[in-house]
Amino acid sequence: MSYWFPQHCATLKVVWENFGNDTNPVLKQTYTIDTVPKRSKVAINAYTEADTFDIDLDYKTFPFDPRCIRSCQVSIHMDNMEALQENGKSKIIVPSEDNVVFLGFVDVSKMNLDESARLVNLTGRDYTSLYIDAPWPGEIVDLAGPVDKVIAKIIGRLKASGDITVENRTGSASLPVLASFYPDFGGLSGKRNARKKETYWDVIQDICAKAGLIAYIELDKLVITKPRTLYDPSQAVQLIYGKNVKTLEMTRHLGKQKGFNVVVRSIIGKKVETVEIPKDSKRLPEGGDYIYLPKQATNGALVDKSQPEAVAPSLAFAVANVRDREHLIVIGEKIFEEMSRQQLEGRVTTNDMKAPVEDSTCFNLLKMRNGTPINIRIDHEDLRKIQQTSSVPERIAYLNSRGYNPAVSNVLAQTIGKVTTPFYTREVQFTLDEQSGFSVDIDFVNFIETSGKGLGI
Repeated sequence: MSYWFPQHCATLKVVWENFGNDTNPVLKQTYTIDTVPKRSKVAINAYTEADTFDIDLDYKTFPFDPRCIRSCQVSIHMDNMEALQENGKSKIIVPSEDNVVFLGFVDVSKMNLDESARLVNLTGRDYTSLYIDAPWPGEIVDLAGPVDKVIAKIIGRLKASGDITVENRTGSASLPVLASFYPDFGGLSGKRNARKKETYWDVIQDICAKAGLIAYIELDKLVITKPRTLYDPSQAVQLIYGKNVKTLEMTRHLGKQKGFNVVVRSIIGKKVETVEIPKDSKRLPEGGDYIYLPKQATNGALVDKSQPEAVAPSLAFAVANVRDREHLIVIGEKIFEEMSRQQLEGRVTTNDMKAPVEDSTCFNLLKMRNGTPINIRIDHEDLRKIQQTSSVPERIAYLNSRGYNPAVSNVLAQTIGKVTTPFYTREVQFTLDEQSGFSVDIDFVNFIETSGKGLGI
């Protein structure tokens, strides 16, 4: 059994309301408040969304009316202190870059004072919110430079961006120049036209998606990298019900009538290649054409058969490390078939702060992010023993002896162990409460969800 010594703290940088007194120097300053929350919750969400936080503070450690706050920046830190004491002194968490799990701003503050509790509650979002909330001014974007340089110019236009920097994590020294891929891009040579009601975040995501890349905010950096649609199973975090998992929920959605097309995009050499599935497939039964939505009557009216069927929506994926166009088509076909067949999704909870990885290393669960591969197994006596036996008749005999129905025994003997696909972390939530302790909640899927804009989430 493993023992953990979780601790957390929060640093608040507060600017107070001046109540119309613009000359008071005291109210112009930013004040730093270090505090230990009674409860901290941090949610790492999909790449296209802002990460969120929710903390409860004891009014004794925050003796101010939250209505007096004009703005508040928050950093939340969590760590396994590994012991209660060191050299005869209590081990106390110290905020640092190594243990920060969230950086962002307060959106809502509340105060709840009663006989049993005196709480100040703060909730908010990370720096992604700066770009989600800011409307794009409607200007044309010059795509003549590398993608990271173009993005850096975009965020530099927004004063609220402050010290946020762009970091290239693709492994390539230079990123593609979209203008060279699309000479007529957006109707202008090497330009991107503005669209109605766009935000800064819409523009950033669209440009990166066109280059087969993804962009997301990590603490105080805007990261541009290759999509993690293909990952090394040896790096999957091992979560085993019966050992380091507290609760496990799993749901399977059986395939229904196909109501979607798939678009897959990747950088191949110095060109962005795009394929549409099933239209570009020669192997699938539906190949050579789009999937169309069936005509449906509304409000009891007859279907107007003279109207053409509408093309079904496209789910777009950006993938990396593709050899050529034919390879990209094969990947698109696999995605299309997998999504047509089924979807496995679920939620797993653990109280551990570290977990083993397939390559025998140990993974700090506080470093989990959207896209982290995980393996989920069930450590059950019947499953352990049956997987040790390769003979189907012996498996059937064992299950029969355990009281299973013979028909069920026959199916289980031939299917147990067949589903070994690593799951893809969709969202992860860290919670540290002085009453209930530490927990990690992970939402997962067996394929990558995407937005309709070509971004692998």
